[in-house]
Amino acid sequence: VLKDLGRYGYSDIEYRKVLSYYIFGWWKELRRTNPQIASDYLQFAKEVHWPVEVKGNIAIRAAAKVFGPVIVTVLKYLLLNRD
Repeated sequence: VLKDLGRYGYSDIEYRKVLSYYIFGWWKELRRTNPQIASDYLQFAKEVHWPVEVKGNIAIRAAAKVFGPVIVTVLKYLLLNRD
């Protein structure tokens, strides 16, 4: 996958970022239904590029910088019932 992204003109840090965001998205998708696989995805995302940025308003983004994207994603889901 990293080689394919390189062929499309992404620099090393850019394609690592893209890949990490993609994998983090799968963690969000699977964390409630298949926590073991989700945990593996999260670990891999952390190895590729960390931290990912969490989408949301300024309060959500600031909280993600302080507490980390995982905690804020879970809180965001609990409070807003969406990731």
